[in-house]
Amino acid sequence: MVVISAKKVYNVDTISHYNDNGWILIDKAVDECKKNNPNEEVVVDFKGINLVEPWLNAKFREFMAKKTANLVLYNSEDVADYIKTMCITGGMGNNRVKDITVHVEKGKTREELAIERVANNWQDIIVPSETAADVAIINIKKMIDQISSAKTIRYIEKAIEIYHNNHPNVIKYVLNTESMSVEAHSIEAIGKLIVTLQQRDKIYLRLQNNDPAVENDSRMFAAIKSQGEYDNDKRLESIEKYLKSGRPGLLMAYARSRSVDRMGRSGNGEIRSCQPAIYLGLRNTSEGPAMRFKVYQLDKFCTRVHWALEHDGESHKIVSREVVIPVSNCGLYGIYLGKEYHFNEPLQYHSGIDNGSVKMYEVNEKGNSVRVEMTIPEFIKHVLDDYNEEYDKEYLDRCIMRTKAIIEHNDNKKDSNK
Repeated sequence: MVVISAKKVYNVDTISHYNDNGWILIDKAVDECKKNNPNEEVVVDFKGINLVEPWLNAKFREFMAKKTANLVLYNSEDVADYIKTMCITGGMGNNRVKDITVHVEKGKTREELAIERVANNWQDIIVPSETAADVAIINIKKMIDQISSAKTIRYIEKAIEIYHNNHPNVIKYVLNTESMSVEAHSIEAIGKLIVTLQQRDKIYLRLQNNDPAVENDSRMFAAIKSQGEYDNDKRLESIEKYLKSGRPGLLMAYARSRSVDRMGRSGNGEIRSCQPAIYLGLRNTSEGPAMRFKVYQLDKFCTRVHWALEHDGESHKIVSREVVIPVSNCGLYGIYLGKEYHFNEPLQYHSGIDNGSVKMYEVNEKGNSVRVEMTIPEFIKHVLDDYNEEYDKEYLDRCIMRTKAIIEHNDNKKDSNK
């Protein structure tokens, strides 16, 4: 291993995200070192230099994409985690950066005191939930108009810490951002904070925003943070714990493409299909352990009555096929992501056709054909039962009940905001 001191290459205390020159000089130094030591690992040591949001700098991203050197940082766990996420999701490799904690006995810095002061001022915007004793709402819009900086995330984290110390029974927090603008890198930082609070303090944070895409992205980035620890062994443990053979759900397939999005999903995360499926268990393959699914063709997934009324009395059978997916390529619920597929619970979060509900023909007690609106899990149950398909009925019934409760809660929330 050959170690390059970044301080000797570029003698500064801080490299900010708009500083191109530092990364140009470091890149040149690494290239020269690789010429002289082609078979050695090159490590750039940043002792004495503080990096500020380097992932926002194009020269830094170009440098990391070359995969010519790894980095060692000091007392910069947050920065290291951001860079690790960037490398994993950008195809720049794993284990590219290491953070070393150097313990120094000292009092609070001016920055720490400032963050604590703001967090104390924010206690007034944290209010108990009216529906649950262990939940509090953080009405952040009363303090700021947008979330765009890493420091704001630190204010949120410290505010939760102070409130939790005073109210230890509150373990669930809703960050209510309403219609606020939340920058993409801030959504990523919130996703990381969700995981940190859960793993470190057993505190559960959820982002609430009028834009469903913002809420979904925060959950996805939280999944990415967790995914760094989800090798095949951990995935198999989760499958064993949360997924039983016979459980129905929705199998999403991403577009086939070499390009991946920031979350490591092929086709930039574009969904090419979402079909009802039943998990059938695991199978060993040449690519390692794989998940087996019975996948139903969506355009033929309906009851016999519905098909007959839509097609002049024609008889019908549902069409299915078995799909085998390597464990490493298939995400599961909100636990971890997969590159090519994701298996979701059959849940629905809002009412209406635009949000997943399906209208299907049925024959009522008077013998008349009527179109009945059903939620996603209700629709799946009606079809599977009509063809006597084998599946975990108890689980799907629970999903129907959960969906009703979720929709009722979200619809009530929508009405109260009018």
